[in-house]
Amino acid sequence: MFANKGFFRLILQHTSGYQYQLINTHMQSDLEIPFYKETIFTHPIRFHQLNQIVQEYGGSTLPTLIIGDLNQEGMIHPSVKNICCNHTDTITTFPPTNENIDHVAWIVGTGVPPRLHSIHIGDEVPWSDHSPLLCTFKLPIA
Repeated sequence: MFANKGFFRLILQHTSGYQYQLINTHMQSDLEIPFYKETIFTHPIRFHQLNQIVQEYGGSTLPTLIIGDLNQEGMIHPSVKNICCNHTDTITTFPPTNENIDHVAWIVGTGVPPRLHSIHIGDEVPWSDHSPLLCTFKLPIA
């Protein structure tokens, strides 16, 4: 299996000292592979991409959020839980297919995750086939 996607990490700190980390990624798309073979090829690739992130950051004491184009409507890794934009939400982040494939997810067991306050799907933007996703969170700070 091969995927030409990567990820990067950003650690953010509130003035109170509360820290959390964001892992931004773009998971393997179905568009490079014929749709009729999607289950065979792309689910395992995306699982292994998520697994690589979980292995790298799953032991962290910082709350760890995975954000970006995950190219999947449901979560396929047992250690990753959607916080924003579950497949049951009635929103669309990818208008060409009416799918909800852009997410904010939490690596289970890493700190206390922020609580979702609101979700806003923006209008389409030039040079992207995805709608912008704006999620506002409440941080669990003292």
